[in-house]
Amino acid sequence: KDALFKLGKTYKEKLQDYPKSRESFESLNKRYPESEYQLNAYYELYLLGNLTKDQSLANTYKNMITSKYPESKYAKLLLNPNYFNELMTNSKIVDELYMQTFDYFKKGNYQEVLKNCLTADASYPDNKQGHQFAYMKAVATGKTSNNEVLKKELNDLIKKYPNTEVIQPAQDILT
Repeated sequence: KDALFKLGKTYKEKLQDYPKSRESFESLNKRYPESEYQLNAYYELYLLGNLTKDQSLANTYKNMITSKYPESKYAKLLLNPNYFNELMTNSKIVDELYMQTFDYFKKGNYQEVLKNCLTADASYPDNKQGHQFAYMKAVATGKTSNNEVLKKELNDLIKKYPNTEVIQPAQDILT
């Protein structure tokens, strides 16, 4: 699988032998129909269709990507050419929201922390700082309630984000 995928990439990118590249990717998909390379191979075939001005090939693989992998970044890009620009813009917005929330957190303004965490959860559910927002939300919820609520929130956080940097501070509060 790995060799066929790399072969397809080499034919395409280094040798510009597009027919051989297409053959490699199609062979990969035929021989290993549910491999971890399938989505990437589909996208490479879509790109080959565009490179060779074979609109039929490009459309075939665009449709396969968007129907079989609708939540993938490739599908989102194919359906929305501005997807990556929007992703970057959202990332900057989330970074600013995080900095503002962290500032409120340091100042003990827990009501604002809770508001911003709810905004982050609702508007940007897959943001890269989700675990940090969750930590601040757990502490803010506990600080505005009681110790039992704080313990529950922190234990939930530990279960949900087991391998992140917020675990140690959460455990420190619990002990």
